[in-house]
Amino acid sequence: MPRPAIRLVILLVAALGLYLVGNGSVPLLDRDEPRYAQASRQMLQSGDWVVPRFLDDIRAKKPPLIYWLQASAMRLLGDNAFAARLPSALAVFLSAALLAVLVWRARGTDHAVWTTLIFCSSALTIVAAKSATTDAVLLLWTVIAQACLYAIWRGNRSWVVAIVLVVAIGLGLLTKGLIVGVVLATIAALALFRWTDHRRGVPPLAPRVAGEKPPQSGGLTDGAIRLAQTLVGLLILAAMVGPWVYLVHQRAPDFLPEMFHEAAGHALQGKEGHGGPPGMHLLFIWADFLPWSLLLPFAVVAGWKRRDEPTVRFALAAVIGPWLMVELAIRTKLPEYMLPTIPALAFLTADALVRSLRHRAEELSSRQFVGAAFIWAGVLILISLLPWLAALRFRPLPWTSMSILTVATVIWTLGVVWSLRRRQPAGAVAAMGLGMMCIIAILYGIYLPRARFLRLSILAANVLRAHGATGPGQSLMVDYKEPSLAFYEGGTIREMEHSQTVISGKTDQWTSWMVITGDVWNRSSPAVRAHLQVIAHFRGLSVADSMRDVDVMIVHKNF
Repeated sequence: MPRPAIRLVILLVAALGLYLVGNGSVPLLDRDEPRYAQASRQMLQSGDWVVPRFLDDIRAKKPPLIYWLQASAMRLLGDNAFAARLPSALAVFLSAALLAVLVWRARGTDHAVWTTLIFCSSALTIVAAKSATTDAVLLLWTVIAQACLYAIWRGNRSWVVAIVLVVAIGLGLLTKGLIVGVVLATIAALALFRWTDHRRGVPPLAPRVAGEKPPQSGGLTDGAIRLAQTLVGLLILAAMVGPWVYLVHQRAPDFLPEMFHEAAGHALQGKEGHGGPPGMHLLFIWADFLPWSLLLPFAVVAGWKRRDEPTVRFALAAVIGPWLMVELAIRTKLPEYMLPTIPALAFLTADALVRSLRHRAEELSSRQFVGAAFIWAGVLILISLLPWLAALRFRPLPWTSMSILTVATVIWTLGVVWSLRRRQPAGAVAAMGLGMMCIIAILYGIYLPRARFLRLSILAANVLRAHGATGPGQSLMVDYKEPSLAFYEGGTIREMEHSQTVISGKTDQWTSWMVITGDVWNRSSPAVRAHLQVIAHFRGLSVADSMRDVDVMIVHKNF
């Protein structure tokens, strides 16, 4: 195996290890992770692989593929957080491996190594790989679809490419419909580039690379081939998606209308408090693309100057088209909507970097760039200090792991700046990516598993299980709005609709066990409290409930 190939394999294996580390010990965070995980567990337990459900309700947020993958992982590894996150980790790993091969074939080893490093170590990529959501799986189908689109754009209209494209789109539709918008937006951007070429009087790009043989047509005209491929593609899509659509309509007629209504809500209005004006993603991308945000202006400018080179042009289209789509056509603004652009951004950054390094990298050693690197280092050091803010509210804290995280970040970022000042840009940018991977390994492997204030649901679930309070109808959540508790408790706990039921003392609606907040306890009268025995009490951060600082109390009805 050639030496560059060995470097790539080592990098990919390291990335896979990073994407897996801590996945079983770090709590399911936010609202979506535990909801996907619990719905997948219920699918496995019920044997109904058609209609996803979360607790007592049909979950019509997304098509079923993510639940199928998570439930399959749970069948092999148990219904735990590691299994729920495994499809995402493997999907990003496969995306990285595919990206490496594609770039290697198109542009050579240097581009492949740098593109893979940048992609694997970008913040948004890592978050997707370590989250039990749809984004990482959709990314894999998007990378495949975009690779096929590039081949078609360059003149390869073979049946293999066409069928793989359709299959990728079909799998994407079974995951999340955004893939169609990404592909169409890329096509629109390529068309816009062609129109601007015409306006500038620039001849269109050659349809194929030199020496490439055109696909065999078997005597058919190009138009006839396209028509046949379109018809076959539609049949394949119908065969992939149609059976589930039919079955889900038969078993839950409201599922599809509700799913489409949910998708329309994201496009037309900001859902769940995530609305925002156009331009939000221009702000998000500086965090999404860390640590490579330092090189982002350099990469975009260099890419624009070289937009007449086919791979660069396609990468620009794969960034600009989907970016404009999520900025202008989708009112809900979530950072993960930019994930499909990260592979192309990684390539553009790698292309600019390779060319700069081959010409002594004067841009990366300039006084202005080093000054920007100092600002970059300061921002990352400030981010590494965020865990220390927990000292203002919570105890106990993992002081040792917090110190390791901050010190490692300081050493890493200042080491990058020092290398730039010594005019060692290759070492600096390599350290930028590898250091990011080390920091994330410390975060997920050492700090987050020990951050007790983030483990409220796990702590509460442990108490309920220790007292055997895991049967149906035995427990309720009152003002504690963490779906992760349902997952860790076993899926039998339910949320009381109105906390006033407890506060007013309507004991006939109480269950034997309740997980309440300190606010509910404080607002209850002494007479109500007399009926409740406090079994355990924890304080921490409710991530799903707008990062709310809460006291969580496990109480038992004592009559």
